[in-house]
Amino acid sequence: MPSVSTTLDQLAAESGWLRRLARSLVNDPASADDLVQDAYVLAAEHPPGDDRPLRPWLVRVLRNLTRTR
Repeated sequence: MPSVSTTLDQLAAESGWLRRLARSLVNDPASADDLVQDAYVLAAEHPPGDDRPLRPWLVRVLRNLTRTR
């Protein structure tokens, strides 16, 4: 399992892509920003395993967060 700081560094590198994805899912900038923040929290609490690529994991996280709202 990667460290929290490594995961957060990876998320920071993906922030633009992550925000665009969130906006495409909810079509509202404020809600998209909330989704991204929630994804950051989940990634810090339960980062993906070493064997899982980050982007597909983030897609799943954002879609699941969208469904629960």
